[in-house]
Amino acid sequence: MSHSKSANTEDSVYMNVIPMVDIMFLLLLFFMLTADFGGRELEEVKLADGKSVAEDKQDEAKGRMNLNIFHTPTTKNDGPVVCADFDADRVCHDSGHWNIAIRGKRYGSDSLETWAKDQAYWYKKEKQGMDDVKAKDFTLPCELRIMVRCDSRAPFQFPQLVMEKMGKAAIYKIEYGAAAPTKK
Repeated sequence: MSHSKSANTEDSVYMNVIPMVDIMFLLLLFFMLTADFGGRELEEVKLADGKSVAEDKQDEAKGRMNLNIFHTPTTKNDGPVVCADFDADRVCHDSGHWNIAIRGKRYGSDSLETWAKDQAYWYKKEKQGMDDVKAKDFTLPCELRIMVRCDSRAPFQFPQLVMEKMGKAAIYKIEYGAAAPTKK
């Protein structure tokens, strides 16, 4: 009988884990970056307390644009300007301290109206199935939903400006964010 030398199966089969480690690092990096960008739509805003507040469900937020009205005092060469009113939970009436932002981009009065009309046109064409002529008609309502997250210390002129500009674009589904009242 001749003994042929057979290969030992334990020695010849092994699993190389180095590519798996590389893939895990790439997945980790991907999830870290996407998680960071997910919160960029919301600025730091102290919402007003609401008397009756409904929790915002994940499904309700789909398809809705967030618009933020928030406070940032101007800066000087030696650092930020202190806003005494803002620190004392009172209304800051310096309009230069207030910003309107959508997805991290800040808008002035004219650019907000342009944005609203562009969004309404796109939404009416793509989501509501209107033809080009009807989509450009800003007397026809747009079904786009806007959530306004306004700092409780903002002067009323800013939410009023938002409502005016959205109205010129026929966007009437406007919601305002509020915080649940604190229990005492």
